[in-house]
Amino acid sequence: MEKLLLGLLMFRRLTAYELHMMIKINYQGICSSSIGNIQRALKKLLQEGLVTYDQQAKSNKKIHSITADGRTAFLNWLREPLNISKANNMEFGKMLLLGYLSEEQQLENINNAVSILEAEYEYLLEVEKWAQLYDYDARVAYVKQNKEYVAELLEQVHGHDINDVLVRVDKFCKLTLQLALDTVKFNLEWFKNLKLRMVEGN
Repeated sequence: MEKLLLGLLMFRRLTAYELHMMIKINYQGICSSSIGNIQRALKKLLQEGLVTYDQQAKSNKKIHSITADGRTAFLNWLREPLNISKANNMEFGKMLLLGYLSEEQQLENINNAVSILEAEYEYLLEVEKWAQLYDYDARVAYVKQNKEYVAELLEQVHGHDINDVLVRVDKFCKLTLQLALDTVKFNLEWFKNLKLRMVEGN
């Protein structure tokens, strides 16, 4: 979670609540959106000097921003080889050992898996729909309001123009969403076929 929070703070300063809402709406398939988990992760990042914050006197809100060390740590993490297969998923362990249950219980479990995948696919379609309505120009204008923050970002990512950096980031946001949609669709069809075979006694 810490690395995702650093990534979300690359372009703009955010409160813990704003981070919570961003993850809840857009990234709940990546990590927990629990405000408690986010606050714990921010506390760790603060202790490590990767994040800092300003406290607004009137509202008492803490607005978090990434530090130069935080940007460096985040970019170093991104440079590590991408290994999607590395992710551990204990649900594979459950699938592996599902034979210990009765056939009725197995089918119930598979039915539940199909329902969960259908809900996840619908959620991702909503994210895709929202992404198509996204006001790119408004985002650029918002980011450009804080010139110092933008200058620090451009220095770290060796960019000359914030528009170019935003285009690069948005490209991989869209690719990641497409990967998620394709993966969930594949898994959904796989489990539906398994359910059909089980019903037919194969």
